[in-house]
Amino acid sequence: MKQQFNGITGITYNGRNQATLLAIKDKNGYKSDKWATYLQLKQLGRVVKKDQHGTAIVKFVQIETKDKNDKVVTDTAARHYTVFNFDQTT
Repeated sequence: MKQQFNGITGITYNGRNQATLLAIKDKNGYKSDKWATYLQLKQLGRVVKKDQHGTAIVKFVQIETKDKNDKVVTDTAARHYTVFNFDQTT
């Protein structure tokens, strides 16, 4: 079974995102293992086909802020993205 990955960055999706994207790929009969956000696809000059729906994924990112004493504090935040399989584009 091939890993699903971001077709722009080359980064492989992990955990629940990997399972979700594989399930959607199988359900819809997509041949491509590449996924990307709408904006990433647009930057490539690709267009999402009419009536296509994206798939929701979650990425955990590190965010650095400063506290009242000007000390850097690192926290983790969930960011939600919608991605499209390359088969959903032209």
